[in-house]
Amino acid sequence: TKGVTNIDALRQLQTQWKEIGPVSPAQRNEQWQRYHFLIDKFYDNLRINRELKELDLQKNLEGKIELCEKAEELLLEQSIKKAVEALNHLHEQWKQLGPVPREQKETVWERFKAASDKIYDKRKVYFNSLDVERAGNLEKKEALCAELEALLQEVPKDHQGWVKQSEAVEKLQASWKTIGFAPKAQNTAIWRRFKQATDQFY
Repeated sequence: TKGVTNIDALRQLQTQWKEIGPVSPAQRNEQWQRYHFLIDKFYDNLRINRELKELDLQKNLEGKIELCEKAEELLLEQSIKKAVEALNHLHEQWKQLGPVPREQKETVWERFKAASDKIYDKRKVYFNSLDVERAGNLEKKEALCAELEALLQEVPKDHQGWVKQSEAVEKLQASWKTIGFAPKAQNTAIWRRFKQATDQFY
């Protein structure tokens, strides 16, 4: 019968075979041999399918172990950005791999997740420190803006005064360049404030 692919279907056929009753003695031996030949063939195919499935599961397991090793190697990557980008790529590969043997499914996933969590924790620590640093940069830039704006209130009386004030502005500009980014939400505004003050001076 076409499409016989599981044990339940085979058992139904075996029940039907028994219910049909005997055939003529002349055909009994031939029918019996053919019947057992087909059952043997079914079990051979079933065994081959199981072996192929086991090989496939094992191959998937090897692939996922390799992804675990690559994720663990990323813990040594100095650049958090590169590590996270590479890890995201590994997660995509993980999704594309099929199932692994049931008894190892949890273990291999926990290993991969543990490495992933460590990398994401490093990213969190990095961004928290970056937020603190940028908040400090904003304070420094606000102080430079205030100092520059105070200079604008003083109008030099002679050439020497203008030279001195120009030098002070240039010093503030040089200091600005040594300070990193402010928080993203305020970075453009603080730059415009500083630039407007320098433009006003010149």
